[in-house]
Amino acid sequence: SAVGRICGESISEPSSTGFPPFFASIMDGYAIRFGSVSKDGILPGVDAGEEHWTHEIMGSVYAGPSPTVPTKDDGKDGSAGGSVSLPTAVYVTTGAVIPSQYDTVVPIEKCLVEKTLTKNRLCIKQRPQRKGEWVRPPGCDVASGTVLVNKGDEIGAVDIGLLIQSGITSVVVRKIPTVGVLSTGNELIDLTNASSGSSPTKQLGQIYDVNRP
Repeated sequence: SAVGRICGESISEPSSTGFPPFFASIMDGYAIRFGSVSKDGILPGVDAGEEHWTHEIMGSVYAGPSPTVPTKDDGKDGSAGGSVSLPTAVYVTTGAVIPSQYDTVVPIEKCLVEKTLTKNRLCIKQRPQRKGEWVRPPGCDVASGTVLVNKGDEIGAVDIGLLIQSGITSVVVRKIPTVGVLSTGNELIDLTNASSGSSPTKQLGQIYDVNRP
């Protein structure tokens, strides 16, 4: 184990993206395109004076390996000329990869879901304030090239966690020094040997050696 050892060389974050290595959801909620949040999709029966929007829910993405999420061009953010009636969204859990077609997460506390026989629709009760809200971009925790442990630092448990997080399994450490104690002097006598009878009995002027192990 490297815990407690002295680091022999500075160690930096090796990946080009840093950590996290992907766009990740900070909350359980629904991933949407920020540009899709408009008043075009107000649900029937909702006061037009309130800021509510609806999206068609395309699927779910959970933390871990991400399945392919069906896509549909909604054309609501000006990026394409789609003609479907509602912009799209996907349910995501905390830590899940954000599919590339989305850029913002709306927490579940700010959403209502309307289920029908053929599809599920999302009603956003509170508009997100900015693009990228509740999304961790790549490298936001540890940027690429960031020094994780400096040369000469004592490696602790937190350092081990950072190294493992970055996929580093081995480190260079300084060799533990070997220390020897050499006692000299005619007045010194080894107590162990004296007690076993293998050394002469202590005489006047002699003392037991208390320095060496």
